[in-house]
Amino acid sequence: MARSNDEVAALFAEYADLISITGGDAFKARAYEKAARAIGGHHAELSGLDAKGLQEIPGVGRSVAEKVVEYFRDGSVSAVEELRARIPAGVRRLTAVPGLGPKKAHVLYEELGIASVDELADAVHAERLRDLKGFGPRTEEKILHGIELLRSAGGRVLID
Repeated sequence: MARSNDEVAALFAEYADLISITGGDAFKARAYEKAARAIGGHHAELSGLDAKGLQEIPGVGRSVAEKVVEYFRDGSVSAVEELRARIPAGVRRLTAVPGLGPKKAHVLYEELGIASVDELADAVHAERLRDLKGFGPRTEEKILHGIELLRSAGGRVLID
């Protein structure tokens, strides 16, 4: 069973991606990425700490601590759920493609309506990405390579 720290770290890493995908504050996204790393590497279980104890972890401020407490109390974090509801699951899946970050996934969704890896592959083959700012033939090659890597990995999961 996964440690509660790992669950919370994954949640905050996802939250940082969601903030980036929606075009939110880059500083806020980086703060949650930093908090995710700090929480994931923290030696003690978070579930036994209160908000004040959580804030003693470097990289964890008041807002992050409140979200951790909310997660353990309710099983979810409302701010994360709100952002998840605004973004189709396929767009979040796009960020799993190596070489395709949250910002580019957001551009693909907003400009071309791409919401799945298959739609992305079709768009690359049709050379529809080249007209977008920040995308070109080289980017298309990298995205196709990333899609191949993602598909070749299949359902494999690291168990360590």
